[in-house]
Parts: sequence; structure tokens; C-alpha cells
Amino acid sequence: MGLAGRMGDRNMRLSLGITGHRETNLAYRDNAVGIAAALTQLFDAIDNGSTQEAKPRLHALLSLGADLLAVEIALGRGWQVAAPLPFGKSL
Repeated sequence: MGLAGRMGDRNMRLSLGITGHRETNLAYRDNAVGIAAALTQLFDAIDNGSTQEAKPRLHALLSLGADLLAVEIALGRGWQVAAPLPFGKSL
């Protein structure tokens, strides 16, 4: 039984955010495969504790690099993705 089931509210959803290096950062480029593996392992653990009805939601700024990598993995799992963009109401 997932966390939501144990808490008694099947509509509960885990929301998490990510921020990381851009793809132009040397540390990101040197570790991109390991970062993808770590995100996959983390998202596996989160999926194991979630119900099908309340898939997690990932918040990311969509920067090229760790942000988009996480978004691609999350979307592949059927997660919702929220991308708050830094624009004012006038746009």
C-alpha cells in the first residue's frame, strides 16, 4: 500500500522539484550517465510508494541539463510535470 493509502487520502499526491546543472556545465557533462541512473533509482523508489491514481508531480524550470533529464524520465513514467516560468502576468 502506498503512502496515500496509509494516510487515508487516495487523492494525496507527492510533488517534488528539481534544480541542477545545465548541460554546458563540465560537472554535469562528466556525470550525465550517473545522474540519469540516480534519478531513475530515486523515481523508482517514489513510484513504489505511489498509487496509480495519484502519480507524483515534478516541478522543474526546464533548463537544458538536469532539469530536462528529470522531466523526460518523469513523463516516461506518466507523472505530471509543472513548469513555472519566470514571466510576469503582462505576457
